[in-house]
Amino acid sequence: MNITVRSGPPGCGKTQELIYRAVFNQGRYLFACPRIDLIEERESDLKRMMAVSGTSPTLVVIHGQKGRRAPVHQQIVEAVERHRDDDHVIVLITHEGMMNADLDGCAGWHILIDEVPAAVVSDKLRAEAAAVY
Repeated sequence: MNITVRSGPPGCGKTQELIYRAVFNQGRYLFACPRIDLIEERESDLKRMMAVSGTSPTLVVIHGQKGRRAPVHQQIVEAVERHRDDDHVIVLITHEGMMNADLDGCAGWHILIDEVPAAVVSDKLRAEAAAVY
């Protein structure tokens, strides 16, 4: 499993680099965005780039506002299974979906993470501690 996290100052081209990579390089991609509204922006960006590039990867969008009955984490696992043999597929998900899904089936997939997930940069760690005295 290849995991790519792009970080840097706003406007330096991180997201565009990930979009370019996913559109112009055949493969299977999980593309994780921080929020649903950004998934929708990335979907538009990807479609625009696909039209320019002449490529046609399968584009799958998964988030909680799609009105599907299955939980998002289950939809992600099912999409990975359904597209495991595809030459070129991009599955758009949220960071939360990525962190809750079982990604064991993602061998051979590229995981592109747009922005550092909030759980990693929260400056807080909650862990129960116990000691025997």
